[in-house]
Amino acid sequence: MYQKVDTNLNFVDREKKVEEFWKENHIFEKSMENRKEGETYTFYDGPPTANGKPHIGHVLTRVIKDMIPRYRTMKGYMVPRKAGWDTHGLPVELEVEKKLGLANGNYVYNGSFQEGDKHLGYWNISNAENADVTVTPFSDGRRLKVTMSGNEKSAVVISQEELAFATGTPYKFSFTASSDADNTLTANIGGHVYTFDIKAGETKDFAVELPSDAQYVNHDISITLGMQGTTWLDKVSLVENALVKNGSFNDGTTGYTVYVDSSAKASYVVDSLKDDNALAVTINDTGDADWKVQIKQENIKLEKGKTYKLKFKAKSSLNRQIRVVMQGQENREWSVYSSDNIVDLTNEYQTFEDTFTMNEDTDTAAFFSVCLGKIGDNQITTQQLLIS
Repeated sequence: MYQKVDTNLNFVDREKKVEEFWKENHIFEKSMENRKEGETYTFYDGPPTANGKPHIGHVLTRVIKDMIPRYRTMKGYMVPRKAGWDTHGLPVELEVEKKLGLANGNYVYNGSFQEGDKHLGYWNISNAENADVTVTPFSDGRRLKVTMSGNEKSAVVISQEELAFATGTPYKFSFTASSDADNTLTANIGGHVYTFDIKAGETKDFAVELPSDAQYVNHDISITLGMQGTTWLDKVSLVENALVKNGSFNDGTTGYTVYVDSSAKASYVVDSLKDDNALAVTINDTGDADWKVQIKQENIKLEKGKTYKLKFKAKSSLNRQIRVVMQGQENREWSVYSSDNIVDLTNEYQTFEDTFTMNEDTDTAAFFSVCLGKIGDNQITTQQLLIS
């Protein structure tokens, strides 16, 4: 009677398929429609306080609270769903309004068309009167699909505004496109315009580099799609054109993991008041090994035979040593690819530079590591370091 349960389920994929089924069949809307004559049940849910970034606590309370409206809906009640966010104070509001780069280093939101209403969250769509603009289903990986229709055509434009890129940092803008007709796509990044030609039947990766001295008339991006047939778009990305992303900490700790072992004590903040967005780490106890307090960025590709330059500046309220390296993960036996940079810090900024050649096989998952724990015999308490 029942289909045998697969013991090798991928729960994430299963959840996405259920979500797709609900959306395609309008399950939630139907649950509201067939109860509209029922007795109303109102659940007063105070909005979460936005006094910082949303975190797992917000999700947990939402899940628990969601059980009550679902239960009452199953009992036949008409349960309107209304929720909102509250903010307290100008600093919070400013942070909410300020767009930062994503954790993966991308300055473009929803570049893979996975989020929001109809999977077009964060995107503005214009000139779509004579076109069918959709996102392909999960089975296709979800790509933007634009099909031109009608005799009078105007190219569809997708755009995002007020992104966080700025002069002083080199960037790489890229996307993947397909088309069933010869087409020309146009990208505008802050006033810098680029055109890309694609042939019928092609799937092609496009990329352009913007130098650090590029001047921008705004902080918007747009892509104008071709006017013939159907064009598919995916993997829209604007990232720093450097191995280590967000090296200036202008986007907070985006792209970094800050690890503090349970045997050590440390806290951190990006200091934009006393220093120009330096990462300030206050250490109460270094622990008994260099990695016990660590800042790292993962998934850096180092190619065999290529030469790289690692450059940073740092200071400390106490004279001490830190260790800064490029190295492999556990499957590479933590091999250090750069020099083993153990440097001496003082209370004045110093700039350190290491040029190294990748002599081992290409590693697509190397990581940048700043070890702030115990170096040698010196276990330290109470100090502050600034890294930029």
